[in-house]
Parts: sequence; C-alpha cells; structure tokens
Amino acid sequence: MGPVPLILLCDDDEDEPILIRQAFEQADIHAKLIYLRDGIEMTEYLQSCDLISSKTCPKIIILDLNMPRMNGLETLKWIKSRPQYDQIPVIIHTTSSAEGDFLDCHMAGANSVITKSRNPGNLVRTVSSLSWS
Repeated sequence: MGPVPLILLCDDDEDEPILIRQAFEQADIHAKLIYLRDGIEMTEYLQSCDLISSKTCPKIIILDLNMPRMNGLETLKWIKSRPQYDQIPVIIHTTSSAEGDFLDCHMAGANSVITKSRNPGNLVRTVSSLSWS
C-alpha cells in the first residue's frame, strides 16, 4: 500500500471536518484530511507545500463557498490561476443552492459543486469518482 493521499478541506464550520471524516471512513476512503478555516489559510498552505512530495501536496481540495477573509470562489480562482496547482481537483461544497453560484464556480474551474447536507453522501460519491488515489 502506497502513501495515504492528502485531501484539504477548507471550511469555516468546525463540524464539517468531523462529518466528512466519518463519511469517508464509512465509505472506506483512506486519506489524510487536513482542515483549514478559510481561503487565506488554504493559499498559505499551498504555497508552503512541496509540489514534488506526495506527502504535502493535496490530491483533492474541498472548498466551502461562503467563508470569511477569502471565500471559496476567490480561493478557487487563486488556485486555478497558478499552473503549479491548477490540475488539483477542486470540489465546492456549499450551503448555497443559487444557480449563479454553481455557474460561477464551474466557470472558475471547479470540478464539481455540491450542496451540503447532513448526509454527505454526494460528496463521498464525488470524491470516490475522481481519479486521485
């Protein structure tokens, strides 16, 4: 068995990483989940990661859309505007159901936009469907 893939979760809701970690365990997704609270923390983490090493560079990024300081759309645009990060799959996981938000995220390069629920099954299915392991 190779190294455990790294998933970055960026969300200002402190309950979200607990729910996602439990859902991943139930779905038998083996990954290291690193929790960041906003887009500023995400960009700082990415700038510090070793792009050569699979230990510190994420295989998937999960972003909340509505966060303080730097929201998910701003963070997505930052990621996709940099060639060293633009191939990392990004999933927007949001409470918004506004069609405009979904369109904006897809136009900015999101691989998927999923509405949050207390049952994160859609997120688990999306993560499982991406070729990232």
